Amino acid sequence: MIKQMIRRSGNAAEVIKQGLEQARERNMLTTQATDTFQSIFKELGEGLNRINEVAESAQQMTERNDAMIGAVTQLSAISEEGMASTEEVASLAGNLADLADKLKQSTNMFRI
Repeated sequence: MIKQMIRRSGNAAEVIKQGLEQARERNMLTTQATDTFQSIFKELGEGLNRINEVAESAQQMTERNDAMIGAVTQLSAISEEGMASTEEVASLAGNLADLADKLKQSTNMFRI
């Protein structure tokens, strides 16, 4: 009976030893998995930061493009106003030339 208890104690010790070894291995695997997930989360965070930077740059480019479009629109309006003024001056110059011709004809009648 004592031999049997010694044998069972030896078997129990071996089972406990194997259980501890398996627990250590699983603990190592858990630590490795934790490290891997932390690395993944870090990379994801950096990726999200880069995406945000690109989005901000795109927003700034859109704002600059809108400003350029506004400036071009203003230049176009100024150009149209200038052309309208030029056309009006040309029309007035034509009217003035007609008046000058009529005045000349009128003064020619009074010549002696």
